[in-house]
Amino acid sequence: MSGYKADIIRAINELGGVAHNKKIYSKVKEYRQNNLVDNWKEDIRATIHRYSSDASRFGGAEDIFYSRDGILKRTGWWGLRKEYRY
Repeated sequence: MSGYKADIIRAINELGGVAHNKKIYSKVKEYRQNNLVDNWKEDIRATIHRYSSDASRFGGAEDIFYSRDGILKRTGWWGLRKEYRY
């Protein structure tokens, strides 16, 4: 899963600060030039959840991502908290 966090931050920034999972996947695939492991989409979702206090799997460290519509709605839309936007 190495490097997905940076790729996701970059992708969401390039997509305007808020993006759907499908757009995030597309950007990461572009960055990695299709050099991805079999379960890369699951790894990306797990990384987002690990770094989002909105998710039950939040790791407690950096709180980078937020669920645009609320985690329980499961819409797949994620945003970057202000301090991670550029």
